[in-house]
Amino acid sequence: MDQLTEVLNETLQNDYMKIGLTIVTSVLAGYTLRPLPKNLENLLTQSYMFKFIVLTLVGLLSVGKVNENNLFLVVVIVAVILAVFEYLRQNDKESKY
Repeated sequence: MDQLTEVLNETLQNDYMKIGLTIVTSVLAGYTLRPLPKNLENLLTQSYMFKFIVLTLVGLLSVGKVNENNLFLVVVIVAVILAVFEYLRQNDKESKY
C-alpha cells in the first residue's frame, strides 16, 4: 500500500498529470449524473465555449494558487482534452456507418 501511495503522490506532483487527470476524471464523473436536466444537456451539447469554461474552472481548482503559467497550462490542457474527445466522438460516429 505504501508503494501505491508513493506512486500516486509522485504522479500528482507533476502539474500536467494532476490537471489532466482532474479534468478527465471530472468529465467521466459527470456521466454518473445522467440523465441530465434537458436545459443543461442542451447547453453541454451545443456550446463548446460552455464546456471549455467548465473544464477550465475544474483545472484551475486543481492547481490551487493560480498564476500566469498555471492559467496557460490549464487552457492548453483543456483545449487538448476537448480536441481528443471530439476526435474520438467523430471516429465513433464514422465507425457506426
